[in-house]
Amino acid sequence: MSYQDCGWLKEEIISYLDRLDKRSCEHITDYYGFLKNEMALENYIWFYKHVFEVTNAKDNIVFECGCGAGIGMLLMKLFEAKYVIGLDLVKFKIDVATDLFMNADMNEVYLCRGDATNLPLKSGTMEVVIAIEAISHFRESGIFLKEAKRVLTKGGTALY
Repeated sequence: MSYQDCGWLKEEIISYLDRLDKRSCEHITDYYGFLKNEMALENYIWFYKHVFEVTNAKDNIVFECGCGAGIGMLLMKLFEAKYVIGLDLVKFKIDVATDLFMNADMNEVYLCRGDATNLPLKSGTMEVVIAIEAISHFRESGIFLKEAKRVLTKGGTALY
């Protein structure tokens, strides 16, 4: 996909946002202020495209710790991750992300509320672990790193 080809992704994201209830949409556009700016949205899409490629996430299970309202997860799924699992400590963000994915009518997307220092996942089950926008907010990032290593499959990829 070339930089010029990301227009369909912008339109896809905007169409999902248009389907959200007013409260969720306001939260997402306030939280992700760049969604109001076309160039910033393109840059965000390309940032996640780079993450997707670097982690070799195509057709793999991707776990995003600190998923927020789910825009990064949405992009990973649109880029063809097999399954996308998101975790966030804040219940309202999980609720907004749930609304986003229900309105997007996407399968193989799972969300849960939890703490980065005690991941509710079995050992060796995640092919890709990312926490690129959230790790600076974790109260114990060292414990998270141990947890990320625990849940990664052998040969899996993590990006923080």
